[in-house]
Amino acid sequence: MLQKTRYLRLFLPFMLLCVLLFRLLSVPPSAEQQLAACVGRQLVVQGAVEPLSVHRLDGFSSAVLRCQKVYSDTELAYSGRLRVSVKGELPQAGCVVLKGTLERLDSLRNPGCFDAASYNRVQELGGRLSKAQLLKTEPQVLWWQRFALWNKKLSERIEATAGAEYGALLSGMVLGGSSRLDEETRELFTDNGLAHLLSVSGTHIVLLTGLLLALLQWVPLPWRKVIVITLLIAYALLCGLRPPVLRALAMSSVLLFGGSGAERGRLLCLVAALLLCLQPLWLADIGFQLSFGAAAGLLWLLPACQRLLPQALPAPIGEAAAVSLAAQLAVLPLEVYYFHQISLIALVSNIVLVPVLEIAAQMALVGALLPACGDYLLQLAAWLTAQVLTQAHFFAELPYSTVVIGKLPAYCFVIYYVALFVWADFPWLQFWSNRERRCILFLHVLLLAGTLAYQQYCTLPLACYFLDVGQGDCAVIVTPSQRVAIIDTGGLKNISTATRVITPFLRYLGKREADILLL
Repeated sequence: MLQKTRYLRLFLPFMLLCVLLFRLLSVPPSAEQQLAACVGRQLVVQGAVEPLSVHRLDGFSSAVLRCQKVYSDTELAYSGRLRVSVKGELPQAGCVVLKGTLERLDSLRNPGCFDAASYNRVQELGGRLSKAQLLKTEPQVLWWQRFALWNKKLSERIEATAGAEYGALLSGMVLGGSSRLDEETRELFTDNGLAHLLSVSGTHIVLLTGLLLALLQWVPLPWRKVIVITLLIAYALLCGLRPPVLRALAMSSVLLFGGSGAERGRLLCLVAALLLCLQPLWLADIGFQLSFGAAAGLLWLLPACQRLLPQALPAPIGEAAAVSLAAQLAVLPLEVYYFHQISLIALVSNIVLVPVLEIAAQMALVGALLPACGDYLLQLAAWLTAQVLTQAHFFAELPYSTVVIGKLPAYCFVIYYVALFVWADFPWLQFWSNRERRCILFLHVLLLAGTLAYQQYCTLPLACYFLDVGQGDCAVIVTPSQRVAIIDTGGLKNISTATRVITPFLRYLGKREADILLL
């Protein structure tokens, strides 16, 4: 029986791995590639409006449409999404029939900047119908649109009571979606290592689960877990079943109900594989990588982080510091790869600011659901959020609060993870003695430090880069003495060239600022 059980435990992961490889190898062309031949042509599209994407400005309405049928000369085999812009008003929900000209989506192509093309592929966005004509409206609301409408009503109440600035942040944390956040707040959270809180995060789901478990103490434990999981699934539906919400729900369930550490590790790998079988393109999504990387750090690095911190620390502070450190160490290479900088104050910010911000988020969620005294909770949540933002500004303005790293060669990430595994004393690396482990760690740290120093101070030939800024010109010149000059900055309407293009590109080069700006 034991032998059969062992074979079964090996067979099931093997079959799941085969299915995952098949799904990864059979990924269809992107939505944009499927409609490439129709760019510039008239299309008639029937689809369902996504309520959370509807925006109105200057007499136009824009939204994202889940396509059901697409016609050119004949019906096209396309079931992705399209961005649409209509003069007048689009319905908040239901299905519509539109006619318009298909255009390509704007995506600025610069190293170190946001990869809009990859985002569009993951979101299955194939193009844009600009100034489309609304031909027909079907007012019947689909089941998933009802949850989205409830989400929108709750978000509007939070923003109306807490104010536009704090309300957008709170509604993004508790209900998902941070599109209404201003660039300054995004940059502030990134500098403090708190960017993971700008949408429904695993931390928020864990705290919500703890709150529900505390409120349902009178229910027997097995039934309590079933009720909590059911409520979390309903909450995920309310948030729109977005990929970050699904990841947070799956990982929180693993961490809370997964049993021992080894069982949780296997369950985490199983959940990741199942989600990738559902949508293989999530593997290229930065949110997917950061979420599961942080969860893996909590599972496998937390004991080593607890041993590292002084035992004299108070228990709550020590536990919070160990959890934050484990998650940060696990995803540090990903942050350097995507953002080309590391936050030295992330540990302090996560200990000091996250508890207050999560309390504010819980208050905002309860206040949005309560009809009577909910406004008082929302106002208190807005006040707490204001205090958090004030402290975040203080931390971000400290000297060397963030360190720009720049682009690193791939071998640096391999060296880092090998050193991390050795330091964490993983069981499968325990054949080395303590002296050998210390020597290996020293050599790896020396290699990383040498690479960073060489990139920072080496002499390079004169280089000139011409950036894609949508409209106009932007040239960045780097001299052999590592001085940076920027000539013009281009720019598109409603897009900050500074935060979206120039600053990320300078970080990609390993620079914090420019020496010369010519306009």
